[in-house]
Amino acid sequence: MRSRKSNSAGTQSDNDTESERKGLAGRLDDHDALTVRAIIESGIQSLYQPVVDVARAEILGYECLSRGPDGHELEPPLQLFSEARDHGLLPSLETSCRGLAVERFVERQFEGKLFLNCDPHAFLHPEYPRGYTLARLQAANLDPEQVVIELTAHHFREDFGALREAMQHYRRLGMQTAIPDLGTGYNGLRLWSELHPDFVKLDPHFAQNIHKSHTKQSFVRALVQLCDELRTRLVLTGIETAAEAELLQELGVHLMQGFYFAHPKAGPASADFQLPGAGPRRRIQDFQQAIDLAHWVEPAAPNTQLGSLWRRFENEPQCQAIPVVDAGKALGFIERARVYELFAKPYGRALFSQKTARHFVAPESLLVDQHTLLSDLSRMITAEPDLQLRQHFIVLDCNNRYLGVGQARDLLRRMTEHRLRVARHANPLTHLPGNVPTNEHLEDLINRQRSFSIAYLDLDAFKPFNDTWGYHTGDQVILLVAQLLRERLRSRQHFIGHIGGDDFVVISTHHEPEPQLRLLQQTFVERIRHLMTSSGLPDGDYQATDRQGEYRHYSLPRVSIGIVHVDGTEGPQSMDELVPALTRAKHESKRLCGQGLYRSHWHPTRPQPSADE
Repeated sequence: MRSRKSNSAGTQSDNDTESERKGLAGRLDDHDALTVRAIIESGIQSLYQPVVDVARAEILGYECLSRGPDGHELEPPLQLFSEARDHGLLPSLETSCRGLAVERFVERQFEGKLFLNCDPHAFLHPEYPRGYTLARLQAANLDPEQVVIELTAHHFREDFGALREAMQHYRRLGMQTAIPDLGTGYNGLRLWSELHPDFVKLDPHFAQNIHKSHTKQSFVRALVQLCDELRTRLVLTGIETAAEAELLQELGVHLMQGFYFAHPKAGPASADFQLPGAGPRRRIQDFQQAIDLAHWVEPAAPNTQLGSLWRRFENEPQCQAIPVVDAGKALGFIERARVYELFAKPYGRALFSQKTARHFVAPESLLVDQHTLLSDLSRMITAEPDLQLRQHFIVLDCNNRYLGVGQARDLLRRMTEHRLRVARHANPLTHLPGNVPTNEHLEDLINRQRSFSIAYLDLDAFKPFNDTWGYHTGDQVILLVAQLLRERLRSRQHFIGHIGGDDFVVISTHHEPEPQLRLLQQTFVERIRHLMTSSGLPDGDYQATDRQGEYRHYSLPRVSIGIVHVDGTEGPQSMDELVPALTRAKHESKRLCGQGLYRSHWHPTRPQPSADE
């Protein structure tokens, strides 16, 4: 963080005694304009609550929460701002809160971003002083890039054009923007679509007991994916328990705020704030485990009579199977079809009503661990020739205790959605993963501090080749590279991406890709000659114009490869830190003209070459 000067001129001292505050509260018992003005001038508190990045185990920044004097009826911000609006003092209150938030943020030596709540009714008001926020930032020597403007506009009905222009103004100054309390009011989604904020804060309702609500989980899961596609960062607020935080982290939420981490207070949060349970970071599209499909179905005890189960099936038409659980341990399913089949027999009800569930549990019942991958679960469900017996599965925890029931149709829908999403971001020519899944894969490795190597493949002199022999031939060469990558790097430890044009990447975790990539370079030389010959084209040098319009001799394209090795424990903190190293490796590999590999190791300031060949 930049060094900052303290500037507290014209502000209330932070050393006000408790008795002074109580005295002020005692005097301000009539909510008239003088009362509100007195609070604006000397009674505003600035409390700060951290926004925590659980993936990085660090505080991203602090939201400033402005309040009235302790113990006064106008201490809650909603009442305070409502009174100010009624008395025409909203611009004065807004500027006072904003100015104090900035000054105290600097004085109290907070780190990270400052989230400033801003009411559009105030800063769009004719009396609001233009340039006020920037002036206060400059006076406090606080970089505008550290500021996030939180737009409290979920009940805003006025000029959206003016609001959009104001947000663009803040962005031009270097600030970021956020929409808080998404899910309240009536125009949150419209604000999101029109203002394109950097952050979206979800209303606390969605975090409360989310570990018990399949509906809330589905909603947040969809929002994570939407934010991912719109490149908006999602913040879940109102988190109060470890169970809520851990479930949200599993759903792919990494920015959180709430009492579970820290209560709002005047000074910075402790460095040892709470974090949800440790575990690898998972992207939402990779959250493909059995627990994600489980929903609670009230189990039956082993001694439950079939007559009771029959009545339950009659009263719950959507229920197709009931788990039988003994002291937390799942025994299997009783399926609706089986009970109805028994009762349909002659004298079936008389014969079976008193029988207990224990003796009719389907022996083929599928019980799976909560962390079973959906790809593996799909194979289990389809392993038996009788698919009817595999329409449901029971999800268990690590101690084999019952967690819930999943349905095969939900599994099919989830896997189909995942494949469609992958296909949507695939390169249309090679059908390899494109930029979005490639970047996500890299971010996942970086956040989990995994060691990996990334190879950047690029075709030398491909533009003149493409211009001379046509796009069809050029496409055939690109397809040749994709084919060779698939042939040489079959292991699941290699991620192959086609990030555009003639550029490919190979991301490897456990297996070094260099031997296969060297072989790929050699094979490519042979295959491209064969491709040219079979197309009736020359398989050697040719003439073409360069970028300056001069004719020159060119050889057939070769594959240049630059590799960057990353040590997970001392690796980059973000993609932005990795890109310069990868760019350098690409440029250096060009000097080898497809005759070898350029290798380097990532360093906090630059890649360190380990070999040039």
